[in-house]
Amino acid sequence: MTTWVIARAFERLKTKKDLIEKAFLDVGITVRPDGSQDNLIRIKGIDEIDFTGWETASEITIKSQELVSRLCDEEELSFGPEDELDEDILIYSLKKMTIPQLKQLASRNSLTVKGRKDDIVEQLQQYYAKERSQNDCITVQIDVEEDVFTEDLKKFSAENIDAHIQASTFTDDIQNAIRQHIQTEYKAWFFFRKLGADCLRSNVSLHGFAALWKRSAQEAFADATWLESYLVQRGGRANPSDIPAPDIEWPDDPVDPVQPVYAALQTEKEILEDLHRLCAAAEKAGDNALEDVIESRFLRKETRHVKDMGDLLQQCVRISKQAGHGLYHLDKELRANNGVVPWASFNDPDKSDELLRGVVKDLYKAAV
Repeated sequence: MTTWVIARAFERLKTKKDLIEKAFLDVGITVRPDGSQDNLIRIKGIDEIDFTGWETASEITIKSQELVSRLCDEEELSFGPEDELDEDILIYSLKKMTIPQLKQLASRNSLTVKGRKDDIVEQLQQYYAKERSQNDCITVQIDVEEDVFTEDLKKFSAENIDAHIQASTFTDDIQNAIRQHIQTEYKAWFFFRKLGADCLRSNVSLHGFAALWKRSAQEAFADATWLESYLVQRGGRANPSDIPAPDIEWPDDPVDPVQPVYAALQTEKEILEDLHRLCAAAEKAGDNALEDVIESRFLRKETRHVKDMGDLLQQCVRISKQAGHGLYHLDKELRANNGVVPWASFNDPDKSDELLRGVVKDLYKAAV
């Protein structure tokens, strides 16, 4: 019983397979890629299908594509008596061209350029067949028009894109002023690095002062780097120059902080005055963006640094009248605050506002 069921199922599947295969053959599709069924293909309304030429179709396609590519690259091709130019390849090549290219070919050979693409191809085919029969050499030539993308690419490749970024107020004088201040910040960084290294010497051993100078050096370096990035962001160009070696030495016999701290005050003041110069240049040029950056990011804190350094100088003058004990305690305070002067909050107006708000709040609570 089982064998009979399997046999019936196989017969049904085979019948369906034969029907499907016949249906494919009726519409001109063979299910055998080896070509063994090509003679069985029959399409309604067509008595016989001629398969000749299929074996060379691939070669014609490849050669015609190469011809079109060569024509677009070289713009002109010449075929002599010994050159192979099959008519099928020429026809296929013409069909692969765009209508503007075909019109160029027709116009060059004084042919009608109106009509459909097939009409232009047929005219060109007849023309080149006639030329080949009458002349030993024929020339196929087109003018390759550059597309909009290529024109834009050449245009912008030759232009200075930085100039498109720059605002009209970001003049060369403004850029030079920014570069000058970057140089000033780097000089301050080098100066404070030297002071910090001197204070770490065993003959000096002022680790609180060393922390102060290290913090100052890091801030100067950060400001220079930030301003350099801002210069590039605005369409400018960084132009580093040599940083002169600082002419400073912390005295160790005796260990006296007055002269080094005075030099540090002059360095901070030089940065502040250069910022005022840069801000004035930005205002004169009408560059509000740079003016806002200098005022909000640099001027306020640098004004505070100058005041802090002036107070530190006064403290150093006081303790230097009796060297030793006072310097030790001042360095100890700096060390405890990780290089921040203890009176920094008193020189910060924002801190005063916080203090005032706290006092008002306490008074309000007392009144209620």
